[in-house]
Amino acid sequence: RDENGAPRSPPTADYFRASVFPSAGVTTSNVTLTAQGRVAFEFIATRAGEYSVLVEYSPTGTSGTYSPLGGNWDSVGDVDAGYVRVLVRSATRANAANVTVIKAFDAGSSEGSVSAGTAATVRLASVDEHGNRVTHTGAMGAEAYAGLLRPVSSDADNVNSVIREVAGALVDNEDGTYDLNFVPTVAGTYELVATLGGVEIAATSGVVVKVRHAEVFALATTFNPTLDVCEYMGVGGEIFEFLVQARDAFGNLHDDGDEKFTLSVTDSPADAVTIKSPAVVANPNGTYTATFTPYTSGDYSLKVTHEGSGLTLLNDFKIAVASGKADKDRVTLGGAGGFHGGKAGVAQSFTVYVRDAYDNPVASNPADGIAMPVYSDESLATKITECVLAETPGEVGQLTATYTITDTGTYWIGATLRGALIAAAPFKLEIAPAAAPNITSATVSSSLMRIDAAFDVATDRGAGAGTNVAGVVGCARYLAADTVSDVGSGAECVWANAKTLSIYFGKNATIRPGDFISLSTNVIKSADGNSHAASGSYVVRAPPTPTPPEARLSVPDRVGPCDGVVLDASQSRGGGGRPMEFRYSVVATATDGSAVADALGAAVSAAEVAGGGVTNPVISLESAHLEPGVSYTFTVKVTDFTGGYSTASATVAKSVYPMPISKISSGRTYTATRSHAVTIEGDVQLPSVACDAIKGTEVGDGIDYRWSIVEGPILVEENFQSAHHFELHARTLTTRSLYIPPRTLEPDAVYKWRLRSSLRVNPRAFFSDQIVTVRVSSSPIVPNLLTGDHRTVFADAPLALEVAPEDPDDARDTQGAAFPFTYVWSCKLLETDQIGESCDLPPDKTPGSYHLSEPRVVFPPGALTPGRTYEFSVRVAREPVAGGRKVDVPMRVTVVERTNSTTTNSTTTTTATNSSLNNAPALRVVGTPTGVWSASRRLNLFAYVDDCPGPDPASCAVAWTCVEGDLAADGALAAAALTGVNRSVLSIDRGALTEGMSYTFRASGVSWGGAANLTADAAVVVNAAPRGGTLEVAAVEDADVRPFADIGVQKFLARAVGFADDPDHYPLTYEFFKKTNVTVDVTDPNSNITTVRDPLGATQTANNIVLILGPGRHEIETRVTDRHGASAVATATVVVAPAPVPSPPPMPPPPMPEFSGRRKLLAGVEADAGDETYYLSNQPPYTRGYNATTAARFFETLVAPSVAIGAHSQIVQAADAYARVFAVEPSGVLPQPAGTDPQTTSNACVDEDPDALDVATQHARVAAALATARDATPRTNAGVNQLWCASAVLSTDPRLVRAGVGRDLMHALVADARELALSSRDKSRDGPVADPDSGVLRCVTELVSNLLAARVGGGDAGFD
Repeated sequence: RDENGAPRSPPTADYFRASVFPSAGVTTSNVTLTAQGRVAFEFIATRAGEYSVLVEYSPTGTSGTYSPLGGNWDSVGDVDAGYVRVLVRSATRANAANVTVIKAFDAGSSEGSVSAGTAATVRLASVDEHGNRVTHTGAMGAEAYAGLLRPVSSDADNVNSVIREVAGALVDNEDGTYDLNFVPTVAGTYELVATLGGVEIAATSGVVVKVRHAEVFALATTFNPTLDVCEYMGVGGEIFEFLVQARDAFGNLHDDGDEKFTLSVTDSPADAVTIKSPAVVANPNGTYTATFTPYTSGDYSLKVTHEGSGLTLLNDFKIAVASGKADKDRVTLGGAGGFHGGKAGVAQSFTVYVRDAYDNPVASNPADGIAMPVYSDESLATKITECVLAETPGEVGQLTATYTITDTGTYWIGATLRGALIAAAPFKLEIAPAAAPNITSATVSSSLMRIDAAFDVATDRGAGAGTNVAGVVGCARYLAADTVSDVGSGAECVWANAKTLSIYFGKNATIRPGDFISLSTNVIKSADGNSHAASGSYVVRAPPTPTPPEARLSVPDRVGPCDGVVLDASQSRGGGGRPMEFRYSVVATATDGSAVADALGAAVSAAEVAGGGVTNPVISLESAHLEPGVSYTFTVKVTDFTGGYSTASATVAKSVYPMPISKISSGRTYTATRSHAVTIEGDVQLPSVACDAIKGTEVGDGIDYRWSIVEGPILVEENFQSAHHFELHARTLTTRSLYIPPRTLEPDAVYKWRLRSSLRVNPRAFFSDQIVTVRVSSSPIVPNLLTGDHRTVFADAPLALEVAPEDPDDARDTQGAAFPFTYVWSCKLLETDQIGESCDLPPDKTPGSYHLSEPRVVFPPGALTPGRTYEFSVRVAREPVAGGRKVDVPMRVTVVERTNSTTTNSTTTTTATNSSLNNAPALRVVGTPTGVWSASRRLNLFAYVDDCPGPDPASCAVAWTCVEGDLAADGALAAAALTGVNRSVLSIDRGALTEGMSYTFRASGVSWGGAANLTADAAVVVNAAPRGGTLEVAAVEDADVRPFADIGVQKFLARAVGFADDPDHYPLTYEFFKKTNVTVDVTDPNSNITTVRDPLGATQTANNIVLILGPGRHEIETRVTDRHGASAVATATVVVAPAPVPSPPPMPPPPMPEFSGRRKLLAGVEADAGDETYYLSNQPPYTRGYNATTAARFFETLVAPSVAIGAHSQIVQAADAYARVFAVEPSGVLPQPAGTDPQTTSNACVDEDPDALDVATQHARVAAALATARDATPRTNAGVNQLWCASAVLSTDPRLVRAGVGRDLMHALVADARELALSSRDKSRDGPVADPDSGVLRCVTELVSNLLAARVGGGDAGFD
């Protein structure tokens, strides 16, 4: 600045110069010009301290003289002008690499030693990178030092804590030094780890400190074992010892071994003896062993004192001294009960007293080493069982021994301890017979079909009676003679299970609730046959929930002026198969009705007298008893033998006009499930013209039918499963029998169907209506268990539980999608002491599928506890929930250990299904879908071994046994099994199972195979068939049709009456057959004769059918089947007189020709001269050759009327009767036309007799009638069989297969064969399936043979 203070800028910076003192370690830079009148000077000092900077100025620069600056110097620097004082501090932060240790844990050594709980300090000095001590200022703050002691090893134990890192506390001394203070409490060796700013300080590397225990703190003394939790310390007679551990206040073991302790026993059991006095001895490791030896078991009190301090370290500590091991000379038997014996088959028990060598009761596991085998001889050579030992509750040193011996006699208990007999052994037992089984209840079942006699124990089912009942069969084997008479002729006694004898009533049973049943003596014993035999009389009780009968009355709604009325209550349900009482009453309109009431009473009384005191469900009133223009309401009261009853009423109008006689054969109400087909048959006849009020022209010869829904949901094609099912239904809407395929009707809906039957001559005026109410319910779900009812499984094998439910209804939502099944799994234990308790399945081994809605659950190996029996159950449900749409499916599993594990070579290639080298094998069986089966069907059960350990599946073979049921006897199952008992499939023939019985079939792994010790059971309940019914056959008197006697044919009405079943087994279906004896092999004159059943109609719900029978003796059979497939049969014999012989009688037939073979005949084989004949060997005597006139009259008289009224079964029967007269197999060869050369001509059908061609025309009419019946009838097994058998007979004579007969028959054959094949593959088609008992294959073979022969022989060429 100038003298005025204004800035004055020197030309260059070197007008100034600066010097630093002291100059060591100082780096300077040149003076630089920065602004007008200003210059800058820099220097860098590496040593901390004070520096003086002399600043000089030259007015002329470097050429002039420099002098110190003046100016305001006092305010900026030294007192001397031109000098500036500069204080240089150390760097702001120290460097970890330069930090020094000023004070270590132990001066002069890298290893320090401190006592636990005392402070260990290390002092550190901060040094910057230039070596300057870094001091602390408030502005700078303290350095970021940290430190810890890291454990290297633990030199002694510590009861309070494990050795771990000790953090240091930082102290800033504010002089550039810092202290890290550590207070370790756990003895051991530590290394010092110090850091600055997170960087480890090099100067502390390798510094360690050894921490030793502090002074003894008596109250911290510990004991081993830990006495404050120990309850059992030893056994009598053995040295009892424990360790005393002196410790400091921090829990470190004081191992100097210089302490003294005293052990004293302050309390002991009365009369206790101490073998060795208590003592405490020091050990080399610094611990102290305290010992004493108690003799007597019981509670003792101990006291431990520290002598140095006088403190009591353990005061009044209670210890339990247990008894020692059992001594064989001090094990004794006693107590009441089974010590000396008991009753056979009854569990007996006695007490075992177990003491040690010092006579102390053995409290812990007293059964250890003790065995109580039972022998059949005093020499103890034959062991038969073993006593089960269990500790006696509330008693010390006592066991309860339990045994059960099934056979009477003398036995010996060979009691041993560790293999040696105890004192006084063996012990004698006397086993007497058990008490006789006793009937706890004899109750009539709710179905009234039987009496269920329930015993208090499982019985031998009378198997041990031996010679007492030799040759005695039926109920006479089990019941006293008077009871056998009371339960009726033909009664059946079936063991439903080992505790229940079901007595099914026979014919003319008289027993009622309140009466008594008496048992045969010396027959029924306990299951092991070791009891006294059951005997005595027991009162019969009424069913707890009786099912009253269901009255059903079938009558026409209108009758014509010449018609009477038939009141038919034969389809009433209930009564248990025993005759019910039917009482009729009537109320009339527009008249007092007394005449018809009198006639009705007389008819009922007459029927009762004719029935030997049994009322008849069918009553007929003649036309004269009814007044035209009057309506009659008839009521029937149906009463069963227990007094239960119900009524049904129906109204009949007597018209002045001819009306079709229409009624519903099965009654006006029908209960069905959605899954079953519904067939409702109308029974319709033309009105009578047997009086002057009606002319034949007013009635005509035909009836038209129409079914329609008058109430309920409308059916459209979309309601049916397929167009095929809709077509089956639609074709019956104009017939007398309505057919509704399965899974068509809506569940829980009510439909009312009307059958309108109209006379064809005047359908608008003359018709009758029948209304049928159809109530539809849902079908139960079919569970279809795939893994067996009860299995034994290995604990180390996976456990699969699976169901594959089916919904017979195929329920779907409004969008057509099937409702899903839902599954809820549960489990409970079945051990005797834990029945019903939760299974407590381990969460980590319970698969997620168990808690989810899954049909298959697989538990991993080890999930279940060996020795336990689990009962798993799954509830399967599906919408809609009504109608039994929930089903609980139980499955039991017993878990066992594998005794012999199989080692499999890991290189072996296995072909077993689902095999895994890592899993133990598992056995399962697949039984019936529902557990219920019919004895009339073949039973197939399947066994599977999953994870077979061998490469060959045969290595996991199984054997089948029956463990419950009448096939349990030796050889019984093998005799009934079509497949034997040593294959994976068990197939039991039809008829081998007993109706009403429960069976359990068991598949067991063979002892030498990979599935040894595994079992799987399938439980099967055999459904009981309908019972109690009879077949009644009576001639039909038809005044409007000329008698058929002159053609050897007669009409009958067959009615199955009185059949009853369990309420949930309805509806029943009926089939009618004619039994015929046929030759097994027609080419063998010595062939056997067998019985075949030719169907007389389709399967139907009506219990009656019209029969058309030719001359001869006929055995008629009805088969009545319930909804589960069980069937019963009844038979009746009918004799039809042959046609009268015309006068004069015809010429006798000529002798049989040389060539009479049927196959040669049908193929047109020529014969020698003189062998020609037109005679038919089986033709009626009056017929000579072909009588076309007779054939035409037969058709018009018998076949055409059935066609006109749409009676389809009668059509086929009439066609069959026709064919048996006019299509009989020729007895000789066919004639050759005159002038032909037998050597060159072999056409059997050339230039035949014109009469034969005329009969062929009638054949065509019959074939067309068969086609009509076929096309309008639902195809059932019996219906198809009937059609084929009639067609086979019709095609017998190839000369008559003309005018399209072959075409029609072939069409029916091919169409039905196709449907048969499709229905066999697809159950949903609901078509026929060949019945092996029906003889259908015989008829089909005959029909095919005839048609081929006729075609080859040059007959009808129209069915290529």
